[in-house]
Amino acid sequence: MEYFDYERDIRRGRFEINGTTATRDTLLVSGSNVLGIIPGAGVNVSITSNLNLFAGVHRGFAPPRVKDAISSEGEAYELDAELSWNYEAGIRSEPFKWLQVELTGFHMDFENQVIPVSESSGGTGSGLVNGGRTHHTGFEAGVNINTREFKATGYHAELRAGMSYVKSVFAADRYIGGTDNRQNIKSNFTPYAPEWNANGTLSIHSPFGLSLILTGNYVSDQFTDEINSTVPSNDGRSGLIEAHYTFDTGVKFTAGKINSVFSLCLKNVTDERYITSRRPQGIRVGLPRMLFGGVKVNF
Repeated sequence: MEYFDYERDIRRGRFEINGTTATRDTLLVSGSNVLGIIPGAGVNVSITSNLNLFAGVHRGFAPPRVKDAISSEGEAYELDAELSWNYEAGIRSEPFKWLQVELTGFHMDFENQVIPVSESSGGTGSGLVNGGRTHHTGFEAGVNINTREFKATGYHAELRAGMSYVKSVFAADRYIGGTDNRQNIKSNFTPYAPEWNANGTLSIHSPFGLSLILTGNYVSDQFTDEINSTVPSNDGRSGLIEAHYTFDTGVKFTAGKINSVFSLCLKNVTDERYITSRRPQGIRVGLPRMLFGGVKVNF
């Protein structure tokens, strides 16, 4: 059980005075409280010592955060708590000492999901609104390979890779827009919910403390508003965010005699130019190619 109670005092506000907008001192006090009962249950079955099946059902509950419930201009957003039922089932296996695999399917049924507001729904392009009922269905998979178990040489490698697929859609009738362009967004994708994510890390370790690390990440296309517009708006706050790949590499040297670790890392090796977000203030690009190093000393 979770009980959330908050109060806020608004000392400055924006008001319409004689047809113009002005900022004035004010004193608006309001508060609210939310009570959530959050049950959950899970089961794990060991088929063999190297094979486990698991499943679970849990109630999701997240009260609106105070920092999200008010704009920088003092406008109070009437946000409800996020409520959901979450289901999962999967398998974990370690068929060999050097290999672990996992596969999980899931379904999340939100009664209300808080999402970024958009101009298409009558907002100003920033802030959050109650998105209503949404469904998120998909799977995630992971694999870990470690050659340390072979012990043939002092060298060993480790590969960690994971991927996920999720289809996130509005699951109930919800109409947005004015009378001239009113439309039902049921079955549209929710904002900022890419269908595919994948990542992998390969690390190679030597017996004398030198390690090489390679990392790759992939994020598929994602929409940024409820109507799933693909053409960018003039202010950059809506429009499709295209898929992108990024690769990182690094070296690390562990000097055991002086209890120190030296590292050098190159982020975004290919200098991929990509958009990470369009809200709240327009396009924000991803990290460019960046080289940095570090030293860690243990006393």
